[in-house]
Amino acid sequence: VKLDGVAWPVDLASQMYCALLLLGHSTDRRAGCSVKGLLEELAVQLGSSDLRNLPLLAQVNLCYAALLAPSAVGAGGEHPMDVLALVEHCVGSEGVRHLPVEGRALLQQIQQALKLLPWNRRALRSEQSIGDLFARGGSGAGARGAGAASACFASAALSHLAPCLDAEAWAPGPAVWSGPPHEGSGKASALAASDDASTATPADSSSLCSEELASDGPSQGVYAAQEMREALAELSQVLVAHSVEHSLVTDLGREAHILIEREALAGGQPNGRPLGRDVALLWGSSLHYVAFDESSADLRLSLSAQFQVALLRSVRDIDVVIIPYWWWPAHATQQEKGGALLRLLTEKSE
Repeated sequence: VKLDGVAWPVDLASQMYCALLLLGHSTDRRAGCSVKGLLEELAVQLGSSDLRNLPLLAQVNLCYAALLAPSAVGAGGEHPMDVLALVEHCVGSEGVRHLPVEGRALLQQIQQALKLLPWNRRALRSEQSIGDLFARGGSGAGARGAGAASACFASAALSHLAPCLDAEAWAPGPAVWSGPPHEGSGKASALAASDDASTATPADSSSLCSEELASDGPSQGVYAAQEMREALAELSQVLVAHSVEHSLVTDLGREAHILIEREALAGGQPNGRPLGRDVALLWGSSLHYVAFDESSADLRLSLSAQFQVALLRSVRDIDVVIIPYWWWPAHATQQEKGGALLRLLTEKSE
C-alpha cells in the first residue's frame, strides 16, 4: 500500500484503518480533518489489495471494526471489503483454531454483532458458524466458575483495545499481572463466582478482585480487565451495604455487568418507585471513551462501548447505566457512594 508515495505493508495499513475506525474518525464531521482524509485514503488503497492474504488476526480485526463503524464517506461510502465474505473466510480458514486469545475474543464479539442483523441470512449463517466453531474447538466458551469470570473480563478488555496484535509478534513472552489489587481500590469483593459461571451473587467471603487472571491468558488488556473486576466489586459492596440485591453477569461475548432487578431498586430509591426495567451497571473505564481533541469536554463513548450497550439492550431488554471512571467518588464513604449511585440510577430512569 502506498500513501503519499511511501510504501506501507498491507497488514500495517489494515491495522491503521481499524484503529481509526474504532476511534470514531469515520464519523468526524469537522472540516479539514486530516485524520479522516488519511482514513479515506487507507480505505481506497486497501480496496485494491487482496485482504484474504493478510494474517488471520488482521482479518478478524478488520471484520470487527467494519461491523462496528461506518465507512469513510470519501471512500465511496463502503468499506474496502465485503465484510460478511471476509468473516466467512476467517471462519473457514484452517488457521482459525490456532488464533491467539486476542483473536478468539474478537470472534466472540463478531458473533454477537452478527446477531443484531436478524434480517441478513448471510450474517446469521456466519454467526452460527462461529458458534459451532467455539462449540467444537474448546475455545474457552465452556469454562466454568472463576475461569469463566476471568475470561469474560479479559474478553471485554480486548474488545476495547482492538485492533489486537498477536502477542508473540511484539512481546518476548506473556506478562500477565497476577498480584493483588492496587491498594485502596476494591480490596475485598462482595462478589463470588457462581456454579453456572454466568452470574455471581453477593457474598461476604471470597474476593473476586484477588483472583488471578489465567497464566496462559492474553498479556494485552490485563490491567484494564483487572480495573473492571475491581470496579464492579466495589459497586457490589456499595449495593450490598444498601441492601440492594444484584448479581454479576459474566457471559462470554457480552461485557461483564451488575444486573439489578427493578423490584430490588424500589426500596433503595428516594421516592420508593421502581425503575421501568431491570438495570445493567457497566464500569466506564478510560478505554470506554474517546475524544477528537485533548478536551475532556469532548469525551464520548467509544464505538466498542456503544456496541456493548446496544447488545445488552437488544439481547436482554434492559436499561444500561455506565458508571464513568471520572464520576465515581472513589474516596468517599460507603454511605456517600451509595447515595450517589442511587441518585444516578434515579436520574437515568427519568
